[in-house]
Amino acid sequence: AMVNSLLYISPLGIASLIAEQVASSCDLHKVWQTLGKFVLTVLVGLVLQALVVLPAVYSLVVRRNPWRVLSGFSPALITAFGTDSSSATLPVTMKCAEEALHVSPSVSQFVL
Repeated sequence: AMVNSLLYISPLGIASLIAEQVASSCDLHKVWQTLGKFVLTVLVGLVLQALVVLPAVYSLVVRRNPWRVLSGFSPALITAFGTDSSSATLPVTMKCAEEALHVSPSVSQFVL
């Protein structure tokens, strides 16, 4: 319960630390510019990881088309982004694994 409470309020604490640093700066324009560059760098890194690195590793290891798997799981990904809840996404993920990707129900129930 204590860990969940800390995880729940940690974004507020992090935002407060960032806001304190921004507010104490003399040159707010430079701080916002630097912060924007940081956010852009993180987003570019995440996109490269998701669209280049992970599909390349998947195709090298499994020797299958990673885009087929991604398209098979797209309803689950959309549900995950829309609801922000792994509990709400789990049934959709299992359905995608079993129907679109032809994973046996026993495997999908065990792994997921």
